[in-house]
Order: sequence, then structure tokens, then C-alpha cells
Amino acid sequence: MKLLRKYFSVWFVFGLGFTVSILAFSQLHSVETHRRQLEFRSAVSERAEALRDELNLYFSILEAMAAFFYASDHVGETEFNTFSTPLLVQRDSLQFLEWVPYVRHTQRVYYEHEAQAHHPNFQFTEYENAQQLVTASERDTYFPVYYLHSRDEKINAYGANGFDLGSEGQRLATLEAARDQGQTMITPWLPLLQLQRSQAVLPYGFLMVKPVYRRQKDQLPSTEADRRQQLRGFVVGGFVLEDLIKNAFHHLDQEAFRFQISEVMPNGQLPAFVYHHDTKQALDEENTILLRSQQILGFGGREWQLVAFAPMTNLLWVWLVLFGGMSFTLLVCLHLLMLLNRNSTIQKEMQHRQQIAAALAKQEAEFRQFVNHAPVMLWMTNAQGVCLLLNDTLREFVGNIAPESFTQHWQDRIHPEDLEDYHAIAQQAANTNHQSFHRVYRVQRQDKCYRWIAETCIVRPTEDALGSGLIGACTDITRRKEMEEALRTREAEFQTFLNHAPVMLWMSDNKGTNAMFNETLRHFAGLRIKETDLGENWIALVHPQDVELCRRVYRRAFALHEDYHMQYRCLRVDGFYRWIAETGAARFTPQGEFLGFTAACYDITKQKEAQHAVQESQRMLKTLMSNLPGMAYRCQNDEQWLMEFVSEGCQAVTGYSPDTF
Repeated sequence: MKLLRKYFSVWFVFGLGFTVSILAFSQLHSVETHRRQLEFRSAVSERAEALRDELNLYFSILEAMAAFFYASDHVGETEFNTFSTPLLVQRDSLQFLEWVPYVRHTQRVYYEHEAQAHHPNFQFTEYENAQQLVTASERDTYFPVYYLHSRDEKINAYGANGFDLGSEGQRLATLEAARDQGQTMITPWLPLLQLQRSQAVLPYGFLMVKPVYRRQKDQLPSTEADRRQQLRGFVVGGFVLEDLIKNAFHHLDQEAFRFQISEVMPNGQLPAFVYHHDTKQALDEENTILLRSQQILGFGGREWQLVAFAPMTNLLWVWLVLFGGMSFTLLVCLHLLMLLNRNSTIQKEMQHRQQIAAALAKQEAEFRQFVNHAPVMLWMTNAQGVCLLLNDTLREFVGNIAPESFTQHWQDRIHPEDLEDYHAIAQQAANTNHQSFHRVYRVQRQDKCYRWIAETCIVRPTEDALGSGLIGACTDITRRKEMEEALRTREAEFQTFLNHAPVMLWMSDNKGTNAMFNETLRHFAGLRIKETDLGENWIALVHPQDVELCRRVYRRAFALHEDYHMQYRCLRVDGFYRWIAETGAARFTPQGEFLGFTAACYDITKQKEAQHAVQESQRMLKTLMSNLPGMAYRCQNDEQWLMEFVSEGCQAVTGYSPDTF
């Protein structure tokens, strides 16, 4: 009882809210159901009218074709195709147009002969056992397909096949009814045999038949007997049922309807084919409350029955009213409970806020510690360039100064040679709206020593109406600068060493392309050598007798990645050939990847000339000794008196050849 008195207002609101929600739901559900039934019947009527309008459009197309035949006593196949092409293009449902003349048995041979001029295999045909097309049997009258024009090129390529529409009962009955009544008639639904050359499965459809008569004094026959007497033929249109219905309904709202369209058969017979059309998704008839509407459409001597089903939809908002009312009631009750317990909730909220404030203070202290002990110098300014923040690393560099005087104090310490570039880089970034920029300069430390500083600045976003400031990070790169300067000095010394070496040096990459060579080689070859094409130009300087040797040795070394040595003659800049001894060493990475060759070229012309002089002296001595009278020899001063040289004269003196000694 104590709890009931304490929460009486909550229980009262809960009961009142649920009662009102249920009464509102019941009333709205009844009104919405009635409205939905009216909308559904209207939508079904709209689709029935759309289907009727679609058929009336095709009636007018056949009227136009009939008028074309009335305008001329003889219409050829070319004229028929030309006139029917734009009519076929108008609507996708119209698959083909035919001209079916009325032919008596005595005229059969004439008509077949005329058609065979363009279609050699043309003859009057009929289906045997509804499967195979055979020559039509003899009868008093025929209704052959004489001209056939389709939107499908496969059918047009085959042409009219002479199929006698009068050989099949349903087609013949429709032709005779159209002839006798002088009106456009529609066949029952049946497989369209004309499409068998373009589709594996024959679609269901129907033929629309328009009779054409011979005029008498520009008047059409008015009696049934005259119509039979003056019949000239029929204009026939073929329609696929599915395409017709889709074209009729495509401009309408695609609601979740299911349509069943079938023919009304006499004497309660079941239709041979029932067309089912789902506009969006299949309907679950067992688990869905369905609406049903039925209409009968009559045209062309046939009656079609249109039955539509639809789910009872659009009641979601009614349920939302119920759930919304209940939810609102629950929310009000919860709000009352919250008000009753507000003191406890407020206390818990205050404790929670205090915990958050303590956590934020801890994070802020950790962040300040991180900034002040960062190994780089950090600063931040506002839009006017006044410094707002300096970290301890920067204070140790410049001394303990106030943040507001830092900007001017820092600029006063910049090396005079770097001050202009310092301002120019910042101004260029501002002019191009760059969000960051980088600059390197020298600045005086508090111990009066200049240090190289690498500074990166980014634009600081802010909600201040005056605009954003900058955040900067400065790094002391003096040690790196000193190392770079030492490296440049060593590189210059090494380059001097290479260029003044007494041998010609060059280096190639792993593709055999020259990478660099020294001045000694450049002076040897003259200005005809370029760094980008040393290989081919160097070969051009090699003596023609040595070119093949050089190519073979270098290609083998390059293919096997091994050292090589060769000697060849090369044309110096002064026009003289010099003997060159070239030694190449393969270069590899620590991982064993081939990088190319490093080679040294020595001018060994003097050694070659000295060798040639010695060889020539030996030849002359040998010639002199060979032509002396008698025998000349040279031997060692030992016990055996070992012969070292014997002239040719020993043959005449001793009878022995020099080889014997």
C-alpha cells in the first residue's frame, strides 16, 4: 500500500494512456481498411482501362494497314515491309504483321508461283499432328501467310512460310467471324507458331485479324453475303501476351498486385492458359490478408477476365499510433519515476562529473608533461603572431623568456644571412594558402653559439573570429649539417682523386649503360664522348680488328657476372691508335645482386712497342746467323756443353740439322 500511494500518479497515467491508445487504434484501423479497399478497386479499374487502351491502339494500327491495302489494288512485299516497319517500331508488344490473302483452290498454283520468285521454297503449308510443317492438303479455300514482317531479323530472313491459317480450327473460326462481321477480331490465346525460328519455347499470345474487302464504287460491302463475295484477305498482327500486359502497365504505379488474366470460355470450360503477373513480389496468400477484385474485358469478339489480388498494406502507421501511444505512456511514466527519484539521480550525476573532471585534469597534466619533455622545441601563436605557448625544451634553448615576447626575441637571434629567406618562406605559404611549410636556418642559442634549426609550421584551426595562428616544431640539426658538410668534402676529395688518377676509370649499371667515367678517360677520347652513351661511342673508337674481341669479352662477362681482362687498340683524340689493357670487376650488393662493372683502362702502348722491338731484334739476329758461312753456335759453359743456339750452316758442315743439337 505504501508503494501504491507513492506511485499512484504513475499507475493512473499508465492505465489512461493504454486505454486511449487502444480505442484510437481500433477506430483508425477500420477507417484505413475501408480506404485501402476503395484505392485497390480504383487501381484495378485503372489497369483494366490501360489494357483496353493498349488493345485499341493496336486496333488502330491494323486499321492503318487495312487502309494501305484499300489504297492500292496490288501491294508488293517490299511496299508491305516499308509501310509496316514504323508501325512495328511504335510498340514492343506487336511482334509481327502479316498479309493473308483469300485464295481459292484454282488460284493456289498462281499464288505459289508468284511468291517463289522471291522465296524459292514457298508453298502452302499446314501442321501435321501439330508438330511438323508439311504441304497443305487440297481444299476449296486457303488463307496462307503471304507477307510476313517481324521485329526479329531471324524471322525476316526466312520470310513468309505460306502457313495456311485456315488449316487450324481456332484461327479459321476467327478469320470467318472477322470476314462475316467486317470487324477486327481476336483469336483465342495460343502458341505463336510464327516465332518458332527465333525462340526455343513458343510464347503464348494471340492474333488480331482485320478483314480487307474489294470496294464497289468506293463502298465497302454491307451484308454478310457481300462480305464473303468481296473478301480480299486479312491484315494480321501477332502479339505476345506477356509483352502486351507489361507495356499496358509500365506507366502505372508498381504496387504489390498479383494479376491473373484468362479467357472467359463458353459453357464453363477451363482456359488453356492463365497469365500470372506479379508487379513487385509474390504474395503469401496463406499468411496475408488479401484484397480481391474482378473485371471482365470484352473486345474483338473475345472476353478476358482480370482478377487482381493485393495485400492489406499501409496499416503500419495505424499500428504506429497504437505503439506510439503506448510508448508515450511509458515515457511519461518513466519521466514521473525519474522526477520521484531526482535527488538520487542528481547526486550520481555530480559524482560522475567529478570523476570526469579528475580524469581530464590527469590527461591535461600528462599532455603538458609530454609537450615539455618532447625532444623537439614546440611553440604556438595566435593570428597576430603573439606566442601563446612554449615548451621547456625551447625555453632551455633561448632562455627563460615570456611567451608574448618570444616571436621578436627569436627573430632577433636568426643569423642575418638567413633572415630574408625566413620571412620569404612564411610569406609564400601565406600567399598560396598552404596549410604547412618548412624552413631551415641558423639561430643563436643562449650561449651565443649559432645552431642550425629545421622548423616545420602548420596552420592552427580556431573558432576565433580573427583567424588561426601557427603551431611550430623546431629541431636542432647542427650535427647533421656538420656531417653533411664533411660528407661533401670527402666526396669532392674522392672526385678529385678519380679525375686525376693516371688510369682511365669508368662504371656501368646492371643493364650495361655507362653510369660515370673520370676526366682521364674524357681527355683520352676528347669531346666526342657523352656520359649518356659512352658504350657505343667507345666501341666506335676501337680498332676495327679488335671490335669483335671487345664485344665478345664484355658480353660474356656481363652474362656470367664475372671479372674480365682484355687488350685492344683504341683511337686517341690526336688520331693515333693506342694499346689499351682493360680490367673490369663485377659489382654486387651485400645481398649478392649484380650492380654492373667497374673498369680501369691502362695505356700500354710503350710496353707493346718495347715487346715489338725485342721481337724484331731477335728476328734480325736469327736472319744474320742463318746466312753466315760455316757454322755458328752458342752453348753453356758446363760439362755437357748444352747447346742454346745452332745456325743453319751446321747442316752443311756436320750433316746434321740444327734440331739434332
